Amino acid sequence: MIRHLTVLLVGIALISPAKADDAVTRGEAVVEQWCRLCHLRASDTPDPVMAPRFEDIVRRQGRDEAYFTQFLNEDHFPMTTYRLFDNEKADVVAWLMALQEEQR
Repeated sequence: MIRHLTVLLVGIALISPAKADDAVTRGEAVVEQWCRLCHLRASDTPDPVMAPRFEDIVRRQGRDEAYFTQFLNEDHFPMTTYRLFDNEKADVVAWLMALQEEQR
């Protein structure tokens, strides 16, 4: 019994990073489809008319997984409100957290 449990836990540990990578990839696709219409890319020249770069947003103090999850569940005017599915929101948060880790 313990051997089977150990094998199961090892299998889960090996699968989890792949699922996280999938979520990051899907989150990036959602951002590219909807959010990049207004948000600057890292290589763009600053433009006060455009929304800030995600690279700058994830560096702000207090921007953690809980913050982004709550943020995506609220309206933020004048930001365009896209009605994302819960799984899409979770994927965007996964992408933001991966981006934040890259910025460290």
